[in-house]
This record gives sequence, structure tokens and C-alpha cells, in this order.
Amino acid sequence: MSPTIAATRAVADLLDTARRRRGQALILGEGDVVFTLASMIDALDATRTRLIQQGPEYIDTAWAIIDAARYMLAEIKHALDRAGLAGLLVGEQP
Repeated sequence: MSPTIAATRAVADLLDTARRRRGQALILGEGDVVFTLASMIDALDATRTRLIQQGPEYIDTAWAIIDAARYMLAEIKHALDRAGLAGLLVGEQP
């Protein structure tokens, strides 16, 4: 598989994850997280577009963005897990 295709698939996976997390954040009422994820979704979509347009010359930048997005999504997942758990502890529905 070419590096461009691998990076494009990684971006697509991250977009799916970011969209799921945005839904979770909406349910939990985490407005700041929703805004952050919306910005991330826009950035990942732009990354995917540039990968398709520029191919190999954009690959290093794309992987840097992919790595940063993976880290941010992991942090957001932990924050949402904590928010959901806190809501359960006080009797709210997730």
C-alpha cells in the first residue's frame, strides 16, 4: 500500500472517531469539547483533501497532523469518560 493511501485511511479513521466523540460530547453537554472536535474535524478533512491533491509531497505534514490528532482524541476520550462517570455518580443519564 502506498504511503499516501495509508495516511488517507488513517485520516478517515480519525474523522470517524472524532465524529463519534463529538456525539458523546453533545450528549454529555461538554460544549468546549464539541467545539474542539468540530475544529479537529475541519482540520482532518482539510488534511485528507490536501493528501489527495498533493500526494507524496504532503505526506510528512499529514503524518504529523495524524499523530497530533491521535493524541488529542485519546485525551478527549479520557475527559469524556470522566465526565460521563461524574454524571453517573450524581444520578444523571449519560
